[in-house]
Amino acid sequence: MKPLSYIGLVLCGGKSSRMNTDKGLFQQDGIAWAAKASNKLQALKLPVYLSVNESQRAGYTSQFEEAQLLFDNPNLPVHGPLKGLLSAHIKFPDQAIVLLACDLPDLPELMADQLLKKFIQYSFPPAICYSINQQPEPMCSIFHPDTLKKIYNQTVLNKLEKFSMRYILDSFGSQLIELAISEQVFLKNYNSPADL
Repeated sequence: MKPLSYIGLVLCGGKSSRMNTDKGLFQQDGIAWAAKASNKLQALKLPVYLSVNESQRAGYTSQFEEAQLLFDNPNLPVHGPLKGLLSAHIKFPDQAIVLLACDLPDLPELMADQLLKKFIQYSFPPAICYSINQQPEPMCSIFHPDTLKKIYNQTVLNKLEKFSMRYILDSFGSQLIELAISEQVFLKNYNSPADL
């Protein structure tokens, strides 16, 4: 059996609900949130791509190499983070995808590393993510390529009931790693640098 290989995917999301700016382009200590998330995944020795849609092209090409940008596939009949995930799967069909949202600036690099180690320890489950009160927290997760293929096939056949990432993790099976109360703060997502 061929060893599994991985890519990192930073979900850059859309515009902040409170500010008319892409979350991934927010600056913290002079570094864009998308770059901070990318650095955390690059520390795992993974090739890393930023998931963006075509309307975000100008903002991201001004700050990142275009080769690092992975644009949403316009032919996918889904939206939101799932569109970014499946667009990455189409481009890299044999890779497991380590997913990290850009709006989790408190997440320590160590937590992404620990999740990857747990994925290997649990013998490569369909997907793995952290959970709070047994509810999956999908914005830091890992998907096996076989799972992504199943999700993609369901999408093509128009058989997905919902596009929510929690629904996907529940429906296709996932290993949950319950966070201690003291760790739950690391998965807080933000809408602006002022929220930090």
